[in-house]
Amino acid sequence: MEPTSKKTKSRPKLNPTESAALQRLEHDLITDSGTVPATKGRHAIHCLTVIGTIEGHTLAPDAQKTTKYEHVIPQLVDIEEDPEIEGLLVILNTVGGDVEAGLALAELIAGVNKPSATLVLGGGHSIGIPLAVSARRSFIVPTATMTVHPVRHSGMVLGVPQTLRYFEQMQERIVGFVASHSNARALCPHQRNLTDEMLHMLGERGGVSGLNLFPNFLTTDPKHTETPLLEIAAGHIVHMMNAGGSGCVGLGSDFDGFHGESQPKDASAMQDLVWALHKKHVSDDKIDGILYQNVSRVYRELLH
Repeated sequence: MEPTSKKTKSRPKLNPTESAALQRLEHDLITDSGTVPATKGRHAIHCLTVIGTIEGHTLAPDAQKTTKYEHVIPQLVDIEEDPEIEGLLVILNTVGGDVEAGLALAELIAGVNKPSATLVLGGGHSIGIPLAVSARRSFIVPTATMTVHPVRHSGMVLGVPQTLRYFEQMQERIVGFVASHSNARALCPHQRNLTDEMLHMLGERGGVSGLNLFPNFLTTDPKHTETPLLEIAAGHIVHMMNAGGSGCVGLGSDFDGFHGESQPKDASAMQDLVWALHKKHVSDDKIDGILYQNVSRVYRELLH
């Protein structure tokens, strides 16, 4: 007995007028919303594009390309309910927008019960990360990067500590991570600072955190501390190295982000930081890593 083959679904034949109308409809869908409603192969996979700015509760400027979430939500409902659609492919290249709307789309994509995958082509905004990992499988092209930074919207803050967990889901697709302005949260509970667990993860992935010299990132009461701020900064460095390894610390400084503080004022203070590290018995080779080698290593690996 010959094995029976699985029957594929046959599509009804269309007359020339119906075929032309269908082609116009598909063309309009691609042009207006970037949607490919059906494929000509054996399986119907819905292609959904999320590009430009995610437009939510407020209108984006006319000159910006947008993905309107009120258009995407009905599509996701239709994908889930339509028996003809067998899978979902989400193409991502977003530059940000309405954070709440982006998270809503991520929740809906995660709720689709059919096979789904996301492909990141580019974009440098943190809202792309929850979207990227919302499907069952996530892929990113070698030339794409995803940058995490604080996103403030209606009083909500999404920063490095809150979004680092999404990077775990990208697994081997993450080739490098940089926390540009973060210290040790164990020594100063600022929301932008990293916990010991985050520092450990950062070190395991070969990433680096740039020490922030802004006083509010170093101590809870910078105006009344008797310890020089650079000595406090040296304490953060030692703690961070103990949690994540000597290769996970660099300099973020943030000199352009604060003004009027008594110290440090500019890069001339780095020699004082070196002396403070020597007082804590940090070796010269580790200091060289902190000053330039660790950051240089990460960027060489990312740009290679």
